[in-house]
Amino acid sequence: MRGSRPLGTYAVVALDINFLMGFDDVKPSRFEAARRAALAYAEEVIDRGGWVASLAFYRRAIPLHFFTRDKSLVRRALEELRYGERGVSLGDAVKEACYMLLSAPPGYALRLAVFTSGGFRMGPPVEPLSVFAASIGVVIDFLTVSGGGLVAADAEQVSRLTSYTGGVWEHARSLEEAVAKARLLASREVGAKPGRVWRPGLGVYPPRQLYTLPWWSSEEQR
Repeated sequence: MRGSRPLGTYAVVALDINFLMGFDDVKPSRFEAARRAALAYAEEVIDRGGWVASLAFYRRAIPLHFFTRDKSLVRRALEELRYGERGVSLGDAVKEACYMLLSAPPGYALRLAVFTSGGFRMGPPVEPLSVFAASIGVVIDFLTVSGGGLVAADAEQVSRLTSYTGGVWEHARSLEEAVAKARLLASREVGAKPGRVWRPGLGVYPPRQLYTLPWWSSEEQR
């Protein structure tokens, strides 16, 4: 286990929704297998006492909900997603997840689990983001889903992020395999990075209020 023994886990689940996820070389589709796997991962983390946030990504990253232990909220957020548009920005997903994880208190393991079939051609480069993630103690795991493997360029990016942050890369060629491997990833012990500075609400973007208040809420309206 890398780092000190954690008080618990804060994890972000990132699900790819670009058009490649609609391919059916994994039945019923890559997207459905990845979505089911993402939900299994989230439920396993929550069952172990952890907190989960979710985001979707294609050409940009879209936060779905902030950290929760409510399985029904996670399920609703993932089930409402649809795949479709071209373009995948893995870098934006990593960046957004790291910003979300900055809100976690010290002493907790910080994790990002990415569910994708590759096709990373847009967004910021992953090399500096892997350094940033490692500097704040985020461990990045991948579960890729397709009937074959990733192209060399995609595999290089995934390998960079997992190796630099102490993560694991799993690949699945069926829905059942994806769900099983997602649960194994979630059950893996990950340590907490010691000495991380944290002050509530300071230097955190997007701010906590974006995820905890309705969009129409404001201090003036209260």
